[in-house]
Amino acid sequence: MGEPPDVIKRPARAGASRADLLPFLERAGRPAPRDLEWLARVVDTLKERARTLVEMAEQAAFYLRPPEAYDPQSTAKFWKEQAAERYAILIKRLEAQTSMDPQALEELYRFLAADLGLKLVDLAQLTRIALTGKTASPSIFEVVSILGRAETLARLKGR
Repeated sequence: MGEPPDVIKRPARAGASRADLLPFLERAGRPAPRDLEWLARVVDTLKERARTLVEMAEQAAFYLRPPEAYDPQSTAKFWKEQAAERYAILIKRLEAQTSMDPQALEELYRFLAADLGLKLVDLAQLTRIALTGKTASPSIFEVVSILGRAETLARLKGR
């Protein structure tokens, strides 16, 4: 049968699937999720970013386990004077949020950013750093939705 091909074309043409990614997750030492529908959502968020299945498996790491470290430049840039207070408010709002679909999460973030007198990016990046360890990822609303309430809150609270 041989090794699966490492290179995928742009996903719009190639249609990478969860089944394509599984062997690469295993090869990279990543835990293979049992929920294949969940993995399909992960793949959908990474298709446009990854040129190869190897890259996709590397980029999927933050979905499968919390980051081991946070990018110091990103933290320095976005963790400002009032960040801890804003972060605590964000956690409370997410705890109270009934819907975890991306559209509802975006509304929550936009409303909270406006309420706090912030740009959306400033609030979203705090979350992105906590969940992924860096400032580049798929849509943070998709990431939060895929990780789910429990995992998102655990990461935001540093557990």
